Amino acid sequence: MFADKVRSFAGTQWLMLFGAILLAWILLYAMAIPADMREGSRVFGADFWEALCTVTPDLAGMLRVTAMWLLMSVAMMLPTVLPAFGAYDDLALSVETDLSRFAAGFLTVWAGFSVFAAALQMALFRFDLVSAFGDSRSAALTVALLGIAGLYQFSALKDACLSKCRAPVTFIIQHWEDG
Repeated sequence: MFADKVRSFAGTQWLMLFGAILLAWILLYAMAIPADMREGSRVFGADFWEALCTVTPDLAGMLRVTAMWLLMSVAMMLPTVLPAFGAYDDLALSVETDLSRFAAGFLTVWAGFSVFAAALQMALFRFDLVSAFGDSRSAALTVALLGIAGLYQFSALKDACLSKCRAPVTFIIQHWEDG
């Protein structure tokens, strides 16, 4: 009886995770539709999407950029952790676990990253190094970002991160604490 309740609750959590991923992708797609194609839009109205996709150098612009980064984190990073969530969820059959707390921790980290990325993007926007859409207006910035990405690809940090991601059960067992 307890195992059935655990599976039912876990099933609901999985549906919520997949629903969040799907909703994030739908909203990102809607944000990418050109303004002239949004005219007369029935979904929230064209003005809503124009306001959401317009970066301005103020608090409202910062909130919009943060929301965009949060959506991208949910759409792109949440699917990458599903194997780890699955491994953690399998533990629910033998011990009491809470997938929602595990997912909340993961999303909290990415929410923090989203705030940092939005602040960085806003700073670069204010210095006219990126456009309102986030594309680089500086060759030096582009070269620096590509160089940093290239260095990371060959770093020990990337290897260490991938080793943990590719074997989530081992990582979870190594760091498991009751309660």
